[in-house]
Amino acid sequence: MPEPFPGVYPGTISTTPDVAALVKAADLVALGTVGAVRDEGEVVYRVGTTDVGFRRRVAALQVERALKGAAGAGGLVEVEFLQPEVPSSMTRLNEGEAVVLFLKRRGPRHALVDLVTSAIEPRRLHETFGQGAASPRSDLVQALHEAMRDPAPDVSVVANAILEQLG
Repeated sequence: MPEPFPGVYPGTISTTPDVAALVKAADLVALGTVGAVRDEGEVVYRVGTTDVGFRRRVAALQVERALKGAAGAGGLVEVEFLQPEVPSSMTRLNEGEAVVLFLKRRGPRHALVDLVTSAIEPRRLHETFGQGAASPRSDLVQALHEAMRDPAPDVSVVANAILEQLG
């Protein structure tokens, strides 16, 4: 019998990130570009009463700017993530994407702090959704403004840097 899914399985609904919580939980918040993404095979977890297959993936992130923490030598970070074989709101990293990632150290690699909200793609938010009042972009901007009121200094620094990227 497979192990239970690590955490709460997110289903297919995306939510607005809690930026303050993500920053506080992260060892590294990095703006960078996703390089090669390699597959490390299948893993099966128990979700409720069902066995669900996932691809274990590792993305190479070329860090352009560390907003919190340090990327290490050469600015290259390996990021582990799971890609479900069914529709899901879980974060997927694709080669060539410019992203801000909220990461926690896991041995020599990093993992996403949250399975759904740990990646912000400024270009995609701007191009796909524009700047309407009721869009994922406007929800994110509101969440970033709320995070700027958090008393933890690193939270406001990160939120401000992401707002700059959103333009």
